[in-house]
Amino acid sequence: MKLTVAALALLSIAALLSFGGEAIRRFQTAEAHWNEYNRNSQAIARSTSNLLESVGYGGFIHNFKNYVLRRDPGYLSALKANINSYNNEMARLEQLLPTKEEQAALATIRATFGEYIANIDKAVAMGNDVTPTALDKTVKVDDAPAKAAFQLLLEKNKARSEEQEQQAQAAYDDTISFLRYGAAVGLLIIASAAAIVYLIERITSISRAVATAYQQINSLIDQSPDPMLYVNREGAIIRANRAAVEFFGYDRPALEQMLVEDLLPERFRNTHADKRKSFFGKSQGIRPMGTGKDFHALTRDHGERTVDININLVEDDGDQIAIVGMRDVTESRKMQSILMKAKEEAEAGSKAKSEFLATMSHELRSPLNVILGYSELMRMGDLDDKNREYATNVTNAGEHLLALIGDIMDYSKIEAGTLELEKIPFDLIGSIRDVANAQRLTAEGRGNHLEVILPETFSQWVVGDPTRIRQIIVNYISNALKFTENGVVSVKLDILDETEDWASCRLSVRDTGIGVPEDKIDYIFERFSQADSSTSRRFGGTGLGLAICRNLALAMGGQVGVQSDVGVGSEFWFEITLPVAPPANAANNIEMERASRGLSILVVDDIELNQRMVKLLLEKLGDVVTIAANGAEAVEKMRNTHFDAVLMDIHMPELDGIEATRQIRHLPNKGGSDTPIFAMTADVADHNVKNYLAAGMTGCLSKPVNFNILRDTLARLRAETNNERGAEAT
Repeated sequence: MKLTVAALALLSIAALLSFGGEAIRRFQTAEAHWNEYNRNSQAIARSTSNLLESVGYGGFIHNFKNYVLRRDPGYLSALKANINSYNNEMARLEQLLPTKEEQAALATIRATFGEYIANIDKAVAMGNDVTPTALDKTVKVDDAPAKAAFQLLLEKNKARSEEQEQQAQAAYDDTISFLRYGAAVGLLIIASAAAIVYLIERITSISRAVATAYQQINSLIDQSPDPMLYVNREGAIIRANRAAVEFFGYDRPALEQMLVEDLLPERFRNTHADKRKSFFGKSQGIRPMGTGKDFHALTRDHGERTVDININLVEDDGDQIAIVGMRDVTESRKMQSILMKAKEEAEAGSKAKSEFLATMSHELRSPLNVILGYSELMRMGDLDDKNREYATNVTNAGEHLLALIGDIMDYSKIEAGTLELEKIPFDLIGSIRDVANAQRLTAEGRGNHLEVILPETFSQWVVGDPTRIRQIIVNYISNALKFTENGVVSVKLDILDETEDWASCRLSVRDTGIGVPEDKIDYIFERFSQADSSTSRRFGGTGLGLAICRNLALAMGGQVGVQSDVGVGSEFWFEITLPVAPPANAANNIEMERASRGLSILVVDDIELNQRMVKLLLEKLGDVVTIAANGAEAVEKMRNTHFDAVLMDIHMPELDGIEATRQIRHLPNKGGSDTPIFAMTADVADHNVKNYLAAGMTGCLSKPVNFNILRDTLARLRAETNNERGAEAT
């Protein structure tokens, strides 16, 4: 029996030791698992909080905007530190986040920060004169997906925390049950008491570790930079972190005795209780930050503040607790309001400036139309040499004034971003020859030799905007002739590279003129910039021409530049790559000299001086002219008489040119629908020309009327009209 009892005792001791060993293993496993989770949870929370501070107008954007606008190296250092911190935190999170869903959220965050970093180079490249509006537009990033991703990471980390707490509690309960069973066995022998004491000590140690973990989590919450409140169903604040105490201006005991409605402005308090009850009634209560809806909080020291909030519902002993996080966005909202107001004011100013320039252009072009028209008529008449010289000087002065108006309007379009470029086939070499030929008389007048050097092997047509390319060439040649006397001006085209589909071209204009000082080279293409303050007095000009050339070149994907030596001369160049087009079919070229009979033309204008001037010009070309003083009279004449063409003014009393054109196009006779109608107006803004064409007009002749353009336009009509007459006769 003693042996049996001893054996049983030994067996009991062995069982007790076995129970104890298993309990110790379970405790150690639970403790190791909890410690590992605790470390990872703290690291995830810390990295997520650090990254979250860089979203929106803090972090990256704050340091980046201040560096771009102020060029303070301190902000650049802070920006680099932001990027280094971002890389480190992202690398740490990539190692710690355990699920594919969290890794996907991390990828979303990485994409958003990638856009931030990519925008750094873009905005720095905008230069020192960047405006806040342009900067804000360049660096603006939709960070809502990133904020949602941060919210997901925080929720996942929190969910794991709750799960680990449950597992720790389950392990604790399981171990206690296991020890109770071992204790029952241990009652068989006093020796088991020592093992039970040892196990209880281990349990106490684990309990202390769990309590320490809770304290660490609470410390993280208290150290959060954003205010956080714990609110129960009744709206009572049961806990506030340190940031909330500082934000609201109350000490912690006072704050934790208040209702959440006490922290709202008076106008929101009556309705907030119902909204709170409704929110607690939701099965999944959550309101994330960054939804675009602002809330308002009432602080003791700083009054009402605008806040962005997020709310999460958690379970606490069977009851729901709302954890409310807040972020003060008062200053950022004020800045957004200021920027929006500045944007609206800038847009209003730009619109007013455009309208003023358009009005002034129209008002200046109208009298210029009369001046240039009658001076052209004088030159076509029987004048002695001195009077012809006077008429030529009037024409040159008027054309110079017209060019200045055109420069100002062109730069206004470029500045407003409304410049439109054509993409049509044209003969590049032919265009260069035409421009050079048109400048030869000017060159000879200043004793200059104008030469053109073109590649013999290049005969391709190209696709682009011939008008704007000719404008650059004209400006270069005109400048060279203006600043060169008794010298040589060379216009040269080089083909830098060529394939079947495109050609890379370099057009240069070299002169032997006065040259540009080295310290002015960098500014010569700036608006209102000339090499010397006396230049405009000696040679004329606004200083806009080269600025327009540069902007036109950039708009077409090209570039400009200059090399110059004072007293030796200058070379201005323009490089562009253009698609190659097949040459135009020679059969489509209209023979301008085929016209043998004049046209019957209806001139519609309400100003008698303009009527007489245009009538005289057209009669010089052999045309028969009928006058209409307004749109209503023009419609009536078109109803009863066939005309080969109509020159239509736009702004007239009774019926303007646009409405008159619409009515003519709806006349029952064939002439109303087929007769070419050309707008002849000083109002030639791009959007207005589109309206003319949309109303049914064939084209637009700008006032002042250029005699050569008018002659060429009508010559084409004569050739087409005579072809039709010949076909009808046969």
